[in-house]
Parts: sequence; structure tokens; C-alpha cells
Amino acid sequence: MEVPDYNFMPKITITDIYETIIKQGQPVENVLDYIDGLNLDVIVLTNRPESDRDRTVQDLDNADVNHIRLIMNGGSSPAPEFKKAEVQKLLNEGFDPEVFIDNDKANRDAIASRSEERRVG
Repeated sequence: MEVPDYNFMPKITITDIYETIIKQGQPVENVLDYIDGLNLDVIVLTNRPESDRDRTVQDLDNADVNHIRLIMNGGSSPAPEFKKAEVQKLLNEGFDPEVFIDNDKANRDAIASRSEERRVG
């Protein structure tokens, strides 16, 4: 497998939704302001099942979250495994996740371990 050239990959922000940028049905303004200030394309990565897509899209629209992609869990993988695998797919597509925002430490740790593997590998 060809190793991507990380110097020329488009930088993105990856964020979770619920309890991260939307809490109790309301936008978390300080997090959304932070994301807006990064001036990067946003990919929303949630462990919510694909069957919740319509509701999730509506929640994102209601919170005025601009994003280029919504990735939802179409299987039964635990969130950390699912999110780590999806970030790897994004890397393989040529994206460079600059920032990963998630309220769950296990998910952040899984992504951090991916970053360490990338640096070592």
C-alpha cells in the first residue's frame, strides 16, 4: 500500500455530535465557535446508527453546523474502534485530520493511538 504524503493532504476538523457540539438539543456555541475559527472543512463522525441519519442531519441543520460529510456507524463496532477505522479511511482518501473533537476520552485515546502509529510507521 502506498503511504500518503502527509504534507499535501487537505486539513480537516473531525467532530462528534451529541454531547460535543450539540448538548440537550442545543448547540454548544463555544465549541462551534472554536471549530469555525479553525477555518477547516468539517467532517462529522458519530457512533449513532445509520438509521438515525435523518434526525442527525436535522439536528446539524438546526445547529447551523456546516460540514462536508456525515459519517455514521453502519455496523456494531464500539465507538473507539469505529472512529479509529473511519479516521484511517479518511487518511487513505487523502485527508489530514488536523483536529479531532469528541467528548468521550476513549474515542480521543483511540484516535491519538492512530496518530502515534502514523508517526512511528
